[in-house]
Amino acid sequence: MAPEIGAATAALDGTLRQIMDKTCSWLEPDKSTSADQLRAAKERCSNTSSRLASEPSPYPDSYRYCGVQANAMYYHGGDGEWGNAVRGCLTCMDEMHVAPHDAHMFCYEEGTKRSGNFFGTLRGYAEAVHEALENVAAGLIERATDFASRSLAKFGDLISGKSE
Repeated sequence: MAPEIGAATAALDGTLRQIMDKTCSWLEPDKSTSADQLRAAKERCSNTSSRLASEPSPYPDSYRYCGVQANAMYYHGGDGEWGNAVRGCLTCMDEMHVAPHDAHMFCYEEGTKRSGNFFGTLRGYAEAVHEALENVAAGLIERATDFASRSLAKFGDLISGKSE
């Protein structure tokens, strides 16, 4: 790989991880991993096998990170080299009980190292962000629909005189 492409890949990865760090770390302010636990997990998970999206997810449906359902990301967050490496790394970090934010920051960097190129990294992040936005939007639509239904029911009760 040409040195300028390697530098661009590292810069892209660093910038995108900074964005994630700033936008997601506040959601889990009290969750962190001890330095020793994180070091041991990084040693074990840096060379873990990639995982395909077709493999069973280890996450319960209720598990979320940065407002996004983990299973949605697991199954739809990209099946390129970057996505498969990140998926395998995150699964390993979860088994090691690493806080989700710490795990994501490390595994995104691992995905970049293992995909080894600018376009693989860019594609991986783009697929992950696309799925995250779709998942968050679906959640917002679901909550708005629920709110509208409850509001209409209360309005109907008010009009019919069922209200207190």
